[in-house]
Amino acid sequence: MGVVRRLLALVAALAAAGGAAAADPAPTNPQCPVMPHQPASAEHRAEYQGRTVYFCCEECVEKFRHNPAAYVAVLNAAAASNPPAGPAPPAADAPQPGTFLALAIAAVEFGERHLWLGAYLLAVVAGFALARRRGGRFARLGRPGTLVALVLAGVCAELGREVGRAQSEAVAARESARRAAAAPAAGKPAPSGELLTWSWPQGFHGLPRGLKTTFYRGNDERSPKLFNGGNYRTATFTLSVRAADGREVRPGDNLAGQSLRLRLDVVRAPKTSPHFFKRDQMARVFFFPASGGGGAETVPLTVVRPDWEWSAELPVGGSVPASGYAKQAGVWCLGMRPGPTPDPATGVVHYYIQAALHFQDGVIAPESTVWMVPVMMSLILNGPRADGEWFSDRPIPEIAGENTTDPDLLGIPKADRR
Repeated sequence: MGVVRRLLALVAALAAAGGAAAADPAPTNPQCPVMPHQPASAEHRAEYQGRTVYFCCEECVEKFRHNPAAYVAVLNAAAASNPPAGPAPPAADAPQPGTFLALAIAAVEFGERHLWLGAYLLAVVAGFALARRRGGRFARLGRPGTLVALVLAGVCAELGREVGRAQSEAVAARESARRAAAAPAAGKPAPSGELLTWSWPQGFHGLPRGLKTTFYRGNDERSPKLFNGGNYRTATFTLSVRAADGREVRPGDNLAGQSLRLRLDVVRAPKTSPHFFKRDQMARVFFFPASGGGGAETVPLTVVRPDWEWSAELPVGGSVPASGYAKQAGVWCLGMRPGPTPDPATGVVHYYIQAALHFQDGVIAPESTVWMVPVMMSLILNGPRADGEWFSDRPIPEIAGENTTDPDLLGIPKADRR
């Protein structure tokens, strides 16, 4: 099968080469504005305000189209500090197969991956046809129900094999990301996903991106007597990057010489039980660096609106350098101390707040991102329904109407019911 696939690919390449157009002109920007450490290619381009911008891949083109002004600002800053000596050499156009050949190659690759299932189904069909023809004691094997049962058994077995392969690939990908984070290439920005200290929960979609992200904390209890069966919002977390003067940082901002901070705003959702937001309880919430020990710097929550809104500002990195590439990454723990002493050694960590900020000549790149993940044990979060109902960057419904006040259904500890 591998030989057939290579022959099809060779035919596709020859067909594409025969009708190839003239070579594209050399890109005017040698480096990709989305991933500055990668060279731009004439094959990948986009038009913006009468200007042709070149990229290293189609994914970068799509990112540019969603936020072109920010990437042009990064491109302009790099061009001003490092004028290009000359245009990059034109990239050779990769031959693309036609639709029929592409389908044929895909079919061959599918057959190679599921060769066992194909052979099994052929054997089942052949046995079914033989049993139908001979009859007699083989008549039972020639029944349609038997054929359906055997086909379903083979499909289920192959699905199990596919799940096993997917799990193995996921384990390999996480191990690769861990190794890359432990030893990143010097002078090159590592993808933010490789900087994860705690994995984004497997039941969620992709890691949220951006310099300002919003997350929603849901209810951990489930009962039909609760509003929406217990799937409702209890708090909103807004995480943003702030400059020295307190303003929100946006992609393309020049931050040379400034020290940045992560700001976390916590807002209690309407109609949620006040038992989880009591003043003495919120006063026990504090932050400390993940790399710190018992004597590390701690940051408490600041009350913005009593019983409803709180905030905290957390340092990340030092001063942003004015030239060259730089990366600032930081991890803060959100914990709750059992007593009045803010000691990280005795606190229980509930969330990790993380940042991966990339700079080129003092300008923050759009690839920079901040996010947070929960580490509190939750059957909803860690069980088979890990679908973001407990903690997610997608909105969780707020309580509309009335909700139960039963402390058992709300999950209020008996020690806190006074």
